[in-house]
Amino acid sequence: ATEATMPLWEAIAETDSVACVMHGQTELSRLHPLLGRFPSLRVVIDHLNNPVPQDGVAQPIFRALLDLARFPNVFVKLSGFHHWCTDRYPYPSALPYVEAAVSAFGAERCMWGSDFPHVLAGCGYVRNRNLLPREARFLTANQLDQIMGGTAQRIWFQ
Repeated sequence: ATEATMPLWEAIAETDSVACVMHGQTELSRLHPLLGRFPSLRVVIDHLNNPVPQDGVAQPIFRALLDLARFPNVFVKLSGFHHWCTDRYPYPSALPYVEAAVSAFGAERCMWGSDFPHVLAGCGYVRNRNLLPREARFLTANQLDQIMGGTAQRIWFQ
């Protein structure tokens, strides 16, 4: 965020809109002053901030995402596996990132993302929809309810 973009952030906060951020990498720290200035600003980080699976959950790209957990209006989309995972469906390399994000943010601040229409060129919509319920065995039924719809319902439809 720069002074030139401040009117945009002010409008997002004033209209109670949701800002979706992609590909922030380690630059997500630039959101910290905005989140302090606009405490009601709701931000969704897409694709778990596109980590590099072989670099582990301690990598700077993913740490930048986890650092945002202290801001209560930051949410995470558990999505983009076909973009950033180097393995194929069911993307086992994604699961440590999903688990770490849910641990840091809580399931009530995490949500599944369909990745439509791009997922059609990857594993397909149905397999993507079933991925977390089938593979993320560390998630409870209540956590899955939040992730697979409850969180998105609260953010965009209430």
